[in-house]
Amino acid sequence: MFIETLYNLTLPDWARVVYPSKLKPWADLSFATPCWTQDLARLKTGPLFHEIVEHFTNATKNVTGFLKFRAYSAHDITIANVLNTMGAFQVHGPPYASTIMLELRRGAGEYVNIFYKNSSIVQNITAKGCDFNCKFDDFVSLLRPIVISRDEWNLECQLEWYYYYHLDDLQYVIYASAGLSFVVFTLSIWMVWRCCKRMPKGGVTAYTQLPSDEVA
Repeated sequence: MFIETLYNLTLPDWARVVYPSKLKPWADLSFATPCWTQDLARLKTGPLFHEIVEHFTNATKNVTGFLKFRAYSAHDITIANVLNTMGAFQVHGPPYASTIMLELRRGAGEYVNIFYKNSSIVQNITAKGCDFNCKFDDFVSLLRPIVISRDEWNLECQLEWYYYYHLDDLQYVIYASAGLSFVVFTLSIWMVWRCCKRMPKGGVTAYTQLPSDEVA
């Protein structure tokens, strides 16, 4: 709808009722949900931040053949994910040509500056838990729970759900006992049901003559 409006196309009547006032808050919120939690952020942006941290680390070590500048193409959702991962996302839909710039600087030690170009305005970005002149070691520490290599990412995306639920011994005993109790309870109910099903109406068991009984 935004694109059609941008190109002066006429929206249908039903669209004008909900766009933009009613839809915009929900559309903006949709940019925040992909990295809403730390686990989501790790899987969404972890490999990218792994490359960034590795690149900056190589810069501090004067690695041979080091490139001073790197550029990554991105979508609006990528911009939002990166900002959200750093705890610096103000809920909105990033406009066209939005850009995030991370600069490693050297003064009294190494530190990182982050900028966000939203349309034509460049803003200073402060990562959560750090200053604008964020010490490089602090920057790495903040991202440590998020950073993940591509190989680790490929492995974790193939794992089953139970890999992520780490239980201690007591929890294993509790869950095992609960499971066993459920099985015993279910079997008991089933046995009672079977017995009740075999009983004649009225609840009194009729006498059945056996082949060896004498007939009076």
